[in-house]
Amino acid sequence: MSAVGSMVHEIGHAIGMNHEQKRADAQQVYNGHGPHLIMHWDNIDANWKSQYLPDTKSYIGSTNQGADDPFSGYAPYDYSSIMHYPSGDAYDTDPPANENLMGNRKHLTSGDIEQILDVYQCVELPTWTAPASCDFEDFCYWTNQGEIAWTAQSGPTPSSNTGPNAAASGVWYTYVEASGSNNPAKTAIYESPALDASASYTLTFAYHMLGSRMGSLSVEVGDTHGNFLPMWQKTGDQGNAWHTASVSIHAAVAIRFVGVTGSGWSSDIAIDDIQMVSRKLCNDFVCQDLRMRMSWEKHSNETPSTGTGPSYAHDGNQWVEIWHVNGDLGDVWLEADIPIAAGFSFLRFDAAGLK
Repeated sequence: MSAVGSMVHEIGHAIGMNHEQKRADAQQVYNGHGPHLIMHWDNIDANWKSQYLPDTKSYIGSTNQGADDPFSGYAPYDYSSIMHYPSGDAYDTDPPANENLMGNRKHLTSGDIEQILDVYQCVELPTWTAPASCDFEDFCYWTNQGEIAWTAQSGPTPSSNTGPNAAASGVWYTYVEASGSNNPAKTAIYESPALDASASYTLTFAYHMLGSRMGSLSVEVGDTHGNFLPMWQKTGDQGNAWHTASVSIHAAVAIRFVGVTGSGWSSDIAIDDIQMVSRKLCNDFVCQDLRMRMSWEKHSNETPSTGTGPSYAHDGNQWVEIWHVNGDLGDVWLEADIPIAAGFSFLRFDAAGLK
């Protein structure tokens, strides 16, 4: 896979992509962004320094090119870009937690794809997106990113008194093997395919953490700036059983499971039945999933019509309304919570009264 990834990296150069570490904001503050790398120039051979020097022609975003522009504005620094060099003694990441993200040669990231679409002004975006749910019974679009790997398994793990005896459901699951050189405190990262940052998700999954030397399991959420923040965590022995967890995800470009082995081999960590259910956010009242042939109007006071509509917002100061759907629904209003975490509030009021 690394050979294929290296070919993709070189094809990136052929279509005009530069090394990510050569961005103007990689090593210094540039237009209010960066630095993202702390350079150690003394560790870089003189013949290779040109591969690290800032190049103002490197892509960092673009101005707005009109209504069909696939991307405009600042492009967040992409540590996982297929165009980024791997970690080593040439530099450290800022923040340090992003060290393991570099050197990806497995797939184009969402940032890589956005750069290509923007530079070539590809206005018709693909309609297919990689599914984020995975039950491990078929191909899974999640990828290994850590120093040790998550491995598909059926039946018990090789070590006794740690790991599950079978999948939570079906036949297959994935786990972190803690034996041999995989302990102590070795990190396995399992990252989702690209998510829609304008959507909200509910993540549910099964996890198994049996072992006297158990480490930790976390769910981290990646924001549009390339930073991953922990949203859920379990530490220590959780018994010989599968457990279920649920996490609400908002404004994320990716999520990842981070398993850290414990102080010995008895710390196998397993996950199964990853389910991601999405729903669109109503951001600034541009409601992307309201496919209706009339417009919503924003208000902070009562509606212009008498005997219909609310006189104040359900929460906050603003709400939206639509007028007389099919002649009988009347005015509808939505609460102004952004993001909407669990549906929406509505009021129907017409000649028949409050509904």
